[in-house]
Amino acid sequence: MTSPPPTPIKLAGVPAGLTALLVEQHRTTEDGQLVPVRSLSRRRKVERVDLVGDGSWTGDVDELTDQVGETFLYGAETRRWATVADRLGEQAWPLAIDLARAGIVELRCTVNTLQLGEPQRWKLTPAHQQLRADRAADRSGQAARWLERATAVAGEVAAISPELADRLKQPVWTSTRPVLVAAAEDLVAGVVHDGPRAFSQAHFGRTKARDDVAQLLTAAGVQVDVLDRLGVRRSPRIGLAGPVTVHAVDTQVDVGALDGPVLLRADQPDLAVAAGSRARAVVIVENLQAAETLADRLADVIVVYTAGPPSNAALRLLQPMAGAELDVLIVPDADLGGVRIAERLLRVFPTAEVVDIGQAAHPTVDPWQAGGHALEGLQHAVDGPAGPLARACLARGYPVEQELATVATVTRRLAADPTALSWPT
Repeated sequence: MTSPPPTPIKLAGVPAGLTALLVEQHRTTEDGQLVPVRSLSRRRKVERVDLVGDGSWTGDVDELTDQVGETFLYGAETRRWATVADRLGEQAWPLAIDLARAGIVELRCTVNTLQLGEPQRWKLTPAHQQLRADRAADRSGQAARWLERATAVAGEVAAISPELADRLKQPVWTSTRPVLVAAAEDLVAGVVHDGPRAFSQAHFGRTKARDDVAQLLTAAGVQVDVLDRLGVRRSPRIGLAGPVTVHAVDTQVDVGALDGPVLLRADQPDLAVAAGSRARAVVIVENLQAAETLADRLADVIVVYTAGPPSNAALRLLQPMAGAELDVLIVPDADLGGVRIAERLLRVFPTAEVVDIGQAAHPTVDPWQAGGHALEGLQHAVDGPAGPLARACLARGYPVEQELATVATVTRRLAADPTALSWPT
């Protein structure tokens, strides 16, 4: 027997974007009809209401569910308000209102003389009850499917990262397995992501769902160069030295007055940098010792130390220098990691000169492993923005990591020595 549809009711104190629906008690008549229970004066009893969204919500549902936590949100069809308040604290009521506005939950509240009273519980709306049921039905088969994929890719990824392969072979289910499997499959396929959030978006539908991929892989014993190959490691810090000013809120600092490079958190708000008037060039290096020596010797050169592939925040911080009409030299190590660094920096400095440090005198080291990920990554990069450096690395057949050569080469280049830099033919 179907209950009559709920009746909207006007109450004081109902938040914008929500409609109050009267919660009525019903009784069955002798002819089988459901009718509302009335008071002795034949009036409706207005004691409780359900607050539901009125369809005007335009916010970000993913961001909202992230704040609440999907496990808590979908862990039960109904939550007592005491449980909600205990979990969400002072944000319980504001978040509950937004969840109701978004059509995710209905809020049961008391009524006091046509004034909205205290919340009693929330309940998933029918659409989200179905979503919860679908998740539960699928969960039982997920572990088996992920184990099957993990077993299949473990053998293929072993040559790239034996540590990751070993972790994938473990039969015990953990919530990180989907992340490790997705990373392994990408490594085997040669997929390079534009940061951890791009990885999360590609595999889990949202940028913040698994943007901790680098931490999870590191915890699994995966080496740093593998993270670089996958494109999920970005340096959150950047070093600056020389004639450059750092602006933060109402403060500015002349970095040239300090022995550099000075390390900055690139992702902090209201941070900006500007080239000084006496700057004649920008040199970007990935080795700290080289950065320190260049800063000591070249007072009129802005030295940037990347400490690995720069983050998006670091690139945004460097962007103003691209319009300062300065010569820009990018001097990474001559290996796959250096190519990755150059590729990212060329997005901000498209006319910069990428220096092949391998052209300087250096000792010969062991060649790259045939069929290994370094050679494969360099081959993928030959047609990219840092293609000349990738081709030079392949022609040599081994990596060059020479900090002292960086200092000598940059010094000669800035002295306008035309023989200082040349690409192999």
